[in-house]
Amino acid sequence: VNSLAEQSLGAFLGIGPNWQGGKHFVECPQCEFEDGTATGFTFGAVYNRKISSNFFWGGLVSLDIMNISSSYREIESIEVDNGNQNNEKTYVNIDFRHTADMKLTYLGIAPYFAYNPAGWLTFRVAPKISFPIYSNLVHKKSINDYSTIIDGVEGTIQYDGGKIGRAHV
Repeated sequence: VNSLAEQSLGAFLGIGPNWQGGKHFVECPQCEFEDGTATGFTFGAVYNRKISSNFFWGGLVSLDIMNISSSYREIESIEVDNGNQNNEKTYVNIDFRHTADMKLTYLGIAPYFAYNPAGWLTFRVAPKISFPIYSNLVHKKSINDYSTIIDGVEGTIQYDGGKIGRAHV
C-alpha cells in the first residue's frame, strides 16, 4: 500500500554545474567562446495530487538561474606607440585572455504525470516551458603578461584598453 498523501505542496532548491554545449559570440571579430562552465541555481514550488495508489499528476514552477563562464587565450600582433621620431611602425605579440560571463534567468512551468512503484522511487514525465526574464553577457579582454621585447630591449607594456605603449624599459 502506498502511503503518499492525497495531495501535497512543497518547495525545492537545487545547485549544480552548467556546461556550455555550443558556441556563443560577442561583438568582436572571431571571438568564439566554447566549453564554458559555472554553477547554476534552481528553486521553486511543486504540487502533487494522487490519481490512484501509484499514479499522480502535478506541476512545478521554478526560477532557473544559469551561469556560464568561458575564456580563451589569443596572441595578437599589436602596433606599439614607442615614441620614436621617424614614425616607424613597431609591432609586438601580446598575450591576451578573453573571458565571457553569461547569466540567464528563466521562469519555468512543468506539468507532470508521475508513477511511484515504491515509496522511495518516482518516475515523472514533465514537459517544461521556460520564459526568459533576464540575460546578460560581459566580454573582457586583458593582458596575460606585461613584459615584452620591443626593438631588442626587454620592458613592460602599458595597455589602456585600446592603445599599447612602452611604459618602462
